[in-house]
Amino acid sequence: MIRHITAASAAVLCASLVAAAATKTVAGSVTLTGCLRTDGNGYVLTKPEGPDAPKARTWKTAFLFKTTKDVQVAGSSTMKLKDQVNRRVTVTGVKDNDTHVSAKSIKRVASSCS
Repeated sequence: MIRHITAASAAVLCASLVAAAATKTVAGSVTLTGCLRTDGNGYVLTKPEGPDAPKARTWKTAFLFKTTKDVQVAGSSTMKLKDQVNRRVTVTGVKDNDTHVSAKSIKRVASSCS
């Protein structure tokens, strides 16, 4: 009887851990729209928009107003990020930290960044 209770408890614990891991992945998913630019060997989404866009205060606004921070974008070679440079795009991916996104998909919104 004790073995069955222990096995059931272990199963519930494992299921809880799997559910927590799945929730964490979904919670880190973001969608940002902005202008994709090159930055050295990488790519940066400038002036990102969306509810998940990181905010910062700068000396230019006397630290009173929040502005958006640029976000580094990393993606697989099949995404062909270089074809989207200097275009307005929407990037969907997982936020690694405040200013870095691992892109899962990219969609062109406009042919220029105006």
